[in-house]
Amino acid sequence: MSSPPAPSLKTLAAAFGEDKAPLLRRILKARRRKEIEELSTDAADLQRESYGKQSIQTLRFVALSQVLGGFGEESFRTRKGEWVTYVNMGDTYNVTLLKFRGTYRVGDWGTLAEKHGSRDPWAY
Repeated sequence: MSSPPAPSLKTLAAAFGEDKAPLLRRILKARRRKEIEELSTDAADLQRESYGKQSIQTLRFVALSQVLGGFGEESFRTRKGEWVTYVNMGDTYNVTLLKFRGTYRVGDWGTLAEKHGSRDPWAY
């Protein structure tokens, strides 16, 4: 199993700082749940406290949120029904990590919701 395409180390460093970029990149490129659990105490705790296995995407976003100091994983659907998942950074236009169309990206979810619309009325 391969991990989805992810931002470069340079892009991550520019957005979140050189200190966080290497760990963010490792989390984004991890191919197994165990790798993510080893990189994030929050992801390891979630998996340990869960009845069943968490998806690798859920663990990845929990880990990313921990590194970024975010408020967890959130998502919405675009007008075309495509899912956008992102780390909640407290404001619609704060820079965050998103997953859209199978690719991890640096950006803000507000601009994406404006450009692609949303089926979810609370997304604006």
